[in-house]
Amino acid sequence: MYLTTHIVRSDEGIIGKSGYLYEHRMQIDEPIQLLEEIENNTGVLVAAVKDLPGQNSVLAYLDIVANDAVTDVELASARRTAHDFLHGEPNNIPFKIAAGHVAVHFGCTLGIKRERKHLAIYDALWDDALRIKRDRPTPPWMTNEPLIVLAGVQRGEGGLPRKTFVLDDASKRRLIQRHGPTWAPKRFLLDYDTEYDFQQDHGDIKPVIIEALTDLPLSAILDMGGCRIVQGGRIIAEWPNRTARA
Repeated sequence: MYLTTHIVRSDEGIIGKSGYLYEHRMQIDEPIQLLEEIENNTGVLVAAVKDLPGQNSVLAYLDIVANDAVTDVELASARRTAHDFLHGEPNNIPFKIAAGHVAVHFGCTLGIKRERKHLAIYDALWDDALRIKRDRPTPPWMTNEPLIVLAGVQRGEGGLPRKTFVLDDASKRRLIQRHGPTWAPKRFLLDYDTEYDFQQDHGDIKPVIIEALTDLPLSAILDMGGCRIVQGGRIIAEWPNRTARA
């Protein structure tokens, strides 16, 4: 389980909240280790709340990693342990800590630390997280079909193979409706060497491909239903994950 909550601010200065609950549907023996790698293994998104549309600045965040079957007692104990670690001293922020079979990560802006509001924010984020876990609100994007990217392989210069990515026809129509009639779909070409070098330096390249094909940030793509990459009729990537796959 990966449970994350945030306090955010829009470009217009409006304060809001967001939170997401993911399940891993597997035994997690070292939650603190998974927390270190969580961006590459978030799990299956099963619940979400988001007050403000679009992409917003994060003022404070709380990440909790544990087994899907974690108990309320274990979570309460981890909450107290991390609270005691803070001990009212903002120099400990941001921090990651293992508390039994639960890992906790908390951070906030320098302004929150200076005003010594970090403990109140920490508790508020925990309250939001437990509410999401209890109520399991349905993510709004799940009511929309994902955008579909078709992946393939073709020969490039010198006969070397390279990957190709294009939107399917239905996704093109949806994006033309969103962007306007002058918007033109495009093709993304990727050499294997380029993919390897990018992943060594920056991690997964698929979000870059999706943003380039749609001309939208990931937050807007999420609002449209996320994205699915299909090759030969098989799903090879999906964001957010709608189904658990090996």
